[in-house]
Amino acid sequence: PEFIRLRLGIGHPGDRDRVSDYVLSDFAKADLPWVETQNKAIAKHLDLLLNGNQNEFMSQVDLALKVETQG
Repeated sequence: PEFIRLRLGIGHPGDRDRVSDYVLSDFAKADLPWVETQNKAIAKHLDLLLNGNQNEFMSQVDLALKVETQG
């Protein structure tokens, strides 16, 4: 109740033995467009999160990423 938990997915390397290295490594250059889109969506809709509307916040961030991947 004293903090907001935000979980964002970054994908999976396909092999569970590689998860730690995958999660702790830098993003590949090919990932930068969706990372930038995600960060912009987070900043744009942060007011929803801070006002307690976590579901709408996540929906808006997810929608921005879907538009990016379909565009």
